[in-house]
Amino acid sequence: KQQSLTWFSWKKLIITIIIIVIISIAIYLFMMNKYIKASKTEGFDHTESVILHETKMSSIQDMYSYQDDILYHIAYALDKNEKEWLIFVPKTEIIKAKDNKDDGKDKKDKENKVVEKQEITEKELIILDAEKLKTQTEIESAWQKECNQCVLQSSLPAFVDDTPAWELTYIDDNNRFVMEYRSLEDSEIIEQLKLRRKYNVKG
Repeated sequence: KQQSLTWFSWKKLIITIIIIVIISIAIYLFMMNKYIKASKTEGFDHTESVILHETKMSSIQDMYSYQDDILYHIAYALDKNEKEWLIFVPKTEIIKAKDNKDDGKDKKDKENKVVEKQEITEKELIILDAEKLKTQTEIESAWQKECNQCVLQSSLPAFVDDTPAWELTYIDDNNRFVMEYRSLEDSEIIEQLKLRRKYNVKG
Protein backbone atom coordinates (compact mmCIF):
# COMPACT_ATOMS: atom_id res chain seq x y z
CA LYS A 1 0.00 0.00 0.00
CA GLN A 2 2.90 2.34 0.84
CA GLN A 3 4.46 1.59 -2.56
CA SER A 4 1.17 2.34 -4.28
CA LEU A 5 0.89 5.70 -2.50
CA THR A 6 4.48 6.56 -3.41
CA TRP A 7 3.84 5.81 -7.10
CA PHE A 8 0.66 7.89 -7.00
CA SER A 9 2.56 10.81 -5.44
CA TRP A 10 5.29 10.64 -8.09
CA LYS A 11 2.71 10.44 -10.87
CA LYS A 12 0.86 13.45 -9.46
CA LEU A 13 4.13 15.40 -9.18
CA ILE A 14 5.12 14.63 -12.79
CA ILE A 15 1.70 15.67 -14.10
CA THR A 16 1.90 18.90 -12.08
CA ILE A 17 5.36 19.69 -13.49
CA ILE A 18 4.17 19.01 -17.06
CA ILE A 19 1.19 21.33 -16.58
CA ILE A 20 3.44 24.08 -15.17
CA VAL A 21 5.86 23.71 -18.12
CA ILE A 22 3.00 23.89 -20.66
CA ILE A 23 1.54 26.98 -18.98
CA SER A 24 4.98 28.63 -18.84
CA ILE A 25 5.60 27.97 -22.55
CA ALA A 26 2.14 29.31 -23.43
CA ILE A 27 2.78 32.51 -21.44
CA TYR A 28 6.22 32.93 -23.05
CA LEU A 29 4.82 32.51 -26.58
CA PHE A 30 2.00 34.94 -25.83
CA MET A 31 4.41 37.58 -24.51
CA MET A 32 6.80 37.09 -27.47
CA ASN A 33 3.92 37.44 -29.93
CA LYS A 34 2.76 40.59 -28.14
CA TYR A 35 6.31 42.02 -28.21
CA ILE A 36 6.76 41.26 -31.93
CA LYS A 37 3.45 42.91 -32.81
CA ALA A 38 4.34 45.95 -30.70
CA SER A 39 7.79 46.27 -32.31
CA LYS A 40 6.23 46.19 -35.79
CA THR A 41 3.98 49.15 -34.99
CA GLU A 42 6.48 51.11 -32.91
CA GLY A 43 6.57 54.74 -34.00
CA PHE A 44 3.36 54.56 -36.06
CA ASP A 45 1.75 57.33 -34.00
CA HIS A 46 4.66 59.65 -34.74
CA THR A 47 4.60 58.77 -38.45
CA GLU A 48 0.86 59.47 -38.61
CA SER A 49 1.48 62.84 -37.00
CA VAL A 50 4.22 63.64 -39.56
CA ILE A 51 1.98 62.73 -42.51
CA LEU A 52 -1.00 64.72 -41.26
CA HIS A 53 1.18 67.73 -40.44
CA GLU A 54 3.47 67.75 -43.50
CA THR A 55 0.91 66.86 -46.19
CA LYS A 56 -2.70 67.57 -47.11
CA MET A 57 -3.84 64.16 -45.90
CA SER A 58 -6.78 64.10 -43.52
CA SER A 59 -6.68 60.48 -42.30
CA ILE A 60 -4.59 57.32 -42.30
CA GLN A 61 -6.27 54.14 -43.51
CA ASP A 62 -3.52 51.59 -42.94
CA MET A 63 0.18 51.52 -42.11
CA TYR A 64 3.03 49.05 -42.60
CA SER A 65 6.67 48.82 -41.60
CA TYR A 66 9.38 47.73 -44.05
CA GLN A 67 13.05 47.32 -43.13
CA ASP A 68 15.86 47.16 -45.69
CA ASP A 69 18.98 49.32 -45.46
CA ILE A 70 16.58 52.01 -44.28
CA LEU A 71 13.42 51.60 -42.21
CA TYR A 72 10.28 52.85 -43.95
CA HIS A 73 6.79 53.32 -42.63
CA ILE A 74 4.33 52.95 -45.50
CA ALA A 75 0.82 54.34 -45.19
CA TYR A 76 -2.37 54.41 -47.17
CA ALA A 77 -3.92 57.83 -46.55
CA LEU A 78 -6.92 59.87 -47.68
CA ASP A 79 -6.97 63.57 -48.47
CA LYS A 80 -9.93 65.86 -47.78
CA ASN A 81 -11.55 64.75 -51.05
CA GLU A 82 -11.37 61.08 -49.98
CA LYS A 83 -8.72 60.42 -52.63
CA GLU A 84 -6.32 57.64 -51.63
CA TRP A 85 -2.53 58.00 -51.61
CA LEU A 86 0.34 55.65 -50.80
CA ILE A 87 3.05 57.36 -48.75
CA PHE A 88 6.58 56.14 -47.98
CA VAL A 89 8.14 57.70 -44.90
CA PRO A 90 11.88 57.16 -44.24
CA LYS A 91 12.41 56.62 -40.51
CA THR A 92 16.18 56.11 -40.57
CA GLU A 93 19.04 57.42 -42.67
CA ILE A 94 22.54 56.24 -43.57
CA ILE A 95 25.44 58.35 -42.34
CA LYS A 96 28.37 57.59 -44.62
CA ALA A 97 31.76 57.04 -43.04
CA LYS A 98 34.28 59.81 -43.58
CA ASP A 99 37.08 59.09 -46.03
CA ASN A 100 39.93 59.08 -43.54
CA LYS A 101 43.41 58.00 -44.62
CA ASP A 102 44.47 57.28 -41.06
CA ASP A 103 44.83 53.47 -41.07
CA GLY A 104 45.03 53.54 -37.31
CA LYS A 105 41.41 54.61 -37.09
CA ASP A 106 39.00 52.21 -35.42
CA LYS A 107 37.31 50.06 -38.06
CA LYS A 108 33.90 50.99 -36.60
CA ASP A 109 34.59 54.67 -37.39
CA LYS A 110 35.04 53.76 -41.08
CA GLU A 111 31.69 52.01 -41.43
CA ASN A 112 28.44 53.58 -42.58
CA LYS A 113 25.95 54.06 -39.76
CA VAL A 114 22.17 53.84 -39.80
CA VAL A 115 20.57 56.32 -37.42
CA GLU A 116 17.02 57.40 -36.65
CA LYS A 117 15.91 60.53 -38.47
CA GLN A 118 15.35 63.40 -36.07
CA GLU A 119 13.17 65.43 -38.42
CA ILE A 120 11.11 64.42 -41.46
CA THR A 121 9.84 66.97 -43.99
CA GLU A 122 7.41 66.64 -46.90
CA LYS A 123 10.33 66.75 -49.39
CA GLU A 124 11.57 63.43 -48.00
CA LEU A 125 8.24 61.68 -48.40
CA ILE A 126 7.39 59.63 -51.47
CA ILE A 127 3.71 60.22 -52.24
CA LEU A 128 2.02 58.11 -54.94
CA ASP A 129 -1.48 58.27 -56.37
CA ALA A 130 -3.00 54.96 -55.25
CA GLU A 131 -5.46 54.98 -58.16
CA LYS A 132 -2.54 54.62 -60.58
CA LEU A 133 -1.09 51.64 -58.72
CA LYS A 134 -2.00 47.98 -58.63
CA THR A 135 -3.94 46.95 -55.55
CA GLN A 136 -2.92 44.17 -53.19
CA THR A 137 -5.68 41.97 -54.66
CA GLU A 138 -4.50 42.57 -58.23
CA ILE A 139 -0.86 41.83 -57.37
CA GLU A 140 -1.74 38.64 -55.49
CA SER A 141 -4.00 37.56 -58.35
CA ALA A 142 -1.16 37.99 -60.87
CA TRP A 143 1.15 36.03 -58.57
CA GLN A 144 -1.42 33.25 -58.09
CA LYS A 145 -1.79 32.74 -61.85
CA GLU A 146 1.97 32.21 -62.16
CA CYS A 147 2.32 30.10 -59.02
CA ASN A 148 -0.99 28.35 -58.34
CA GLN A 149 0.60 25.63 -56.17
CA CYS A 150 2.36 28.11 -53.92
CA VAL A 151 1.35 28.95 -50.34
CA LEU A 152 1.33 32.65 -49.50
CA GLN A 153 2.99 33.65 -46.20
CA SER A 154 2.83 37.45 -46.25
CA SER A 155 1.91 40.32 -48.55
CA LEU A 156 2.75 43.98 -47.95
CA PRO A 157 4.17 47.13 -49.59
CA ALA A 158 7.95 47.48 -49.68
CA PHE A 159 10.78 49.69 -50.92
CA VAL A 160 13.50 47.95 -52.94
CA ASP A 161 16.50 49.56 -54.65
CA ASP A 162 14.98 53.01 -54.17
CA THR A 163 11.78 51.80 -55.83
CA PRO A 164 8.30 51.42 -54.27
CA ALA A 165 7.25 47.78 -54.65
CA TRP A 166 5.12 44.99 -53.21
CA GLU A 167 6.68 42.14 -51.23
CA LEU A 168 5.28 38.61 -51.33
CA THR A 169 6.73 35.78 -49.27
CA TYR A 170 5.60 32.24 -49.97
CA ILE A 171 6.47 28.54 -50.16
CA ASP A 172 6.72 27.40 -53.78
CA ASP A 173 5.92 23.99 -55.28
CA ASN A 174 9.55 22.90 -54.73
CA ASN A 175 9.26 23.58 -50.98
CA ARG A 176 11.46 26.68 -51.19
CA PHE A 177 10.89 29.85 -49.20
CA VAL A 178 10.61 32.72 -51.68
CA MET A 179 10.84 36.48 -51.20
CA GLU A 180 9.47 38.22 -54.26
CA TYR A 181 9.13 41.90 -55.12
CA ARG A 182 6.65 43.10 -57.74
CA SER A 183 6.11 46.43 -59.44
CA LEU A 184 3.25 48.56 -58.16
CA GLU A 185 2.64 49.76 -61.72
CA ASP A 186 2.17 46.47 -63.59
CA SER A 187 2.59 43.61 -61.06
CA GLU A 188 5.71 42.36 -62.88
CA ILE A 189 8.53 40.75 -60.88
CA ILE A 190 11.35 43.13 -59.94
CA GLU A 191 13.43 40.84 -57.77
CA GLN A 192 13.19 37.31 -56.39
CA LEU A 193 15.11 35.33 -53.77
CA LYS A 194 14.61 31.58 -53.28
CA LEU A 195 15.85 29.69 -50.21
CA ARG A 196 15.81 25.91 -49.80
CA ARG A 197 14.04 24.86 -46.60
CA LYS A 198 15.92 22.30 -44.50
CA TYR A 199 12.83 20.91 -42.87
CA ASN A 200 9.53 19.96 -44.40
CA VAL A 201 6.85 20.82 -41.86
CA LYS A 202 3.74 18.71 -42.30
CA GLY A 203 0.44 19.77 -40.85
